[in-house]
Amino acid sequence: MSSYINTNIPSLNSQNHLRFHSQQLSSTIEKLASGMRINRGSDDASGLAISEKMRGQIRGVDRAMANAQDGMSLVQTADGALNETAGILQRMRELAVQAANDTYTPSDRLHVQREIDQLRQEIDRVASSTEFNTKKLLSGDAAARWSVSDPGSLEAIIRDRVQSGTYQLDVSAKAGKNQVLRSNIMTLRDGAFAGDILTGNGVALTASTNSSGIAGIYAAEGVRTGSLDERTYHINVTSYDVANTTIEGNSTISITAANVGFMGVYQQAGSNWAITAGGGQDAATANQQTNIVSFGGIVAGRHGYLELRFDDDVDVDSNPDVTGLASVRFIDVKTGEAGAWASVDLVAGELNLAGSGAQTFDGAAVFGGGASLSVTGNVKQGDKALFSINAAVAAADVGSMSMGAGAIKIDERFSNDVGTASVVDYRGAYYIDTQSSGIQNMQLTDGNQQITYHLAQLESSTGSVSIGSITLDMQADSTGTKADSSILAEVRGTSGLASAYTRLEDIDAFLTSDGLSVFLAPQQLTLYGNDRQVNVTLQGSDTLADVERKFTTAITNGLGMGTGISSVDNHAVDFIARGSGLDSTHAAVAGTMLFRSLINGAQGRIGLAGEDAVIGGFNLATLQNPEENRYMVRVSEAHSGRAVGFGEVSGSMLRDLIPGMDIAVKGNVGIDTSFNDSRARYDFTSQATPSPFTLHVVDNSPSFQVGANPGQSINMPIGRMDSRALELENLMVLDTGLANEAIARIDRAIGMVSEARGKMGAVANRMDHTINSLAVAHESMQAAESRIRDVNVAKEISNLVRSQMLTESATIMLGKANMLPDGVMSLLRNA
Repeated sequence: MSSYINTNIPSLNSQNHLRFHSQQLSSTIEKLASGMRINRGSDDASGLAISEKMRGQIRGVDRAMANAQDGMSLVQTADGALNETAGILQRMRELAVQAANDTYTPSDRLHVQREIDQLRQEIDRVASSTEFNTKKLLSGDAAARWSVSDPGSLEAIIRDRVQSGTYQLDVSAKAGKNQVLRSNIMTLRDGAFAGDILTGNGVALTASTNSSGIAGIYAAEGVRTGSLDERTYHINVTSYDVANTTIEGNSTISITAANVGFMGVYQQAGSNWAITAGGGQDAATANQQTNIVSFGGIVAGRHGYLELRFDDDVDVDSNPDVTGLASVRFIDVKTGEAGAWASVDLVAGELNLAGSGAQTFDGAAVFGGGASLSVTGNVKQGDKALFSINAAVAAADVGSMSMGAGAIKIDERFSNDVGTASVVDYRGAYYIDTQSSGIQNMQLTDGNQQITYHLAQLESSTGSVSIGSITLDMQADSTGTKADSSILAEVRGTSGLASAYTRLEDIDAFLTSDGLSVFLAPQQLTLYGNDRQVNVTLQGSDTLADVERKFTTAITNGLGMGTGISSVDNHAVDFIARGSGLDSTHAAVAGTMLFRSLINGAQGRIGLAGEDAVIGGFNLATLQNPEENRYMVRVSEAHSGRAVGFGEVSGSMLRDLIPGMDIAVKGNVGIDTSFNDSRARYDFTSQATPSPFTLHVVDNSPSFQVGANPGQSINMPIGRMDSRALELENLMVLDTGLANEAIARIDRAIGMVSEARGKMGAVANRMDHTINSLAVAHESMQAAESRIRDVNVAKEISNLVRSQMLTESATIMLGKANMLPDGVMSLLRNA
């Protein structure tokens, strides 16, 4: 065998084998230690690439399973919330069925209505607050987000998945009808009074339709009553004439002259007498205004009435001088106060008014020298006469008179109360005010002023004299007191028609069976409509005009039905006063109150709730049922103009025009509202051109990634689920008709909730199957990836043993190979 010094070939060979087996051993140990067959690309380049791809799929599938489970949690959250909504709807239906039973009173139904209102609010709260990871689920945002050019007119109701885009909606309308309600006929309780300003034909006059400045009869008390054709109060309003220093109206009041007028007599059986004064008119014939005579001796500034009473049985013609034959007292027209009775002597056939203390009033004389009445005939004790007396204006007041000064006189005109067909016309006294704003406020901001005119009246059948009053509501006018001589007033009493000035406590319909007013304490009523409610508080002191104003404000502002045009909105509630009714219209019945909705269809339906006695007092009945508007709608893409849809729908919900959503109409879109005075109604007129709206919609429906790769998702839009979307707005159960309608509407809402829950359940079931499928895929891919990348332990242990043995063998052989040069050294030593 050849031997070499420089090169040890066996050693090199052993080293190579040792290195190779060491690497194999190291690799085997690494695989067994890591459990992986491929620890680096060099282990298996293609296997590593395949393994990494499969790992991505495995982890993606694993995440997709978690996503699906999270999605199921989201669906379960929404479904759980809707489960509560369904429970609420079931309770609402139960309440509606209860309210439909006529064993319940209005106040009972009010309690039911209040619970329904609270339940509706809870439905809205559930819809607005149900969230999953701060994501709103039932507000509609879990399907789409939207905005509209006029949110006050249109509202999007998201039902399902929508196509994102910007849409142009052109809405044309065909007007429907509004609801009109009418109240009881309001009549007066026992002892109450009311009056109205009328024409001779019984047509109402307002402050704007007469030149007197009288807005109406504010109040009346203790005066004779009757219809206009039975008894008329003729009112004269006079103004101060600066140039002529007179107060002028129907007849001029001189500031320096006085006059007297007869206002009735009481003559008992067996009496036959006459009284003359100055002009020679006697009590039997001086019933007309034309018979008013001038009369001297009245102290300046005295305006009122003189009541004359005979205190003895005397034949005046035979006994012209009788001490204490009569008594007189003065009654002031402004205050209604009467002076003390004082005795009057008959001297030479004349009652000497100036010769006694009978004329005193407020400590001052009423009559001066020359004031006397001539008496002829046979008088009896208890006979009476009543006069109106008007003195000159007090000298102290003449210099202070201004444009605001003026006077009022009320005459009484009626058929002769002793059975003849003649007309009696009693002339009243003048109520004179010499001050600025004395009759009418000249400062407009001061508002109306009430003038109380006292009226003395003699009952011809009994001789009793009553002192009543008529209070006039005088409208403020910057130009001063007006003048009008043709104002007629009707004053009504017990069971007569109420007026706009009548207080609620004076209306018969609001009395209990005990005769007490239901308004002894303030009453709160709730007005419903336009999916809103507003409280109205009424008090016994409120007049029907106040009630009209409060309800008008409640409907136009509180219920949001107003147009913003006062001349239109002010007719939402009208009291039909005496003489203001219009035949063949809703306003035909005087004494009633009309409630008019300003929105057509069910959206504008009005309901009134409160205590039984109050609701029964109003006793609202439907004159006109609401009818829905019809809308013709063209939908197009805002940018391209491409047509998307066209349809004609009835009501406030525009359905199926844009897939996945409905459009709710607020109010009367595309319709102009005006008030027709001649027909006492609202006119709703379709606008000539369509109303344009722009609607921007973005799909925002939840998408659940249930796969490892793009496009492997499940989309589940969740529609809006509040009371508006469930079409429960303006839900009322205030009477049996409304309650039955509510039952049907709640049934529809229950169906909508059930449909939504069914969709959610279907998606949840689908995702349950998806999770199962993903689990199988995950298992299979994991096994495949394991075969590629995981170590085969049995095989590697075998390799480990082999590599260990070979490594040890190579090591031994290397040692022996390294000993081969020792033989060469031996040869060299032996050489």
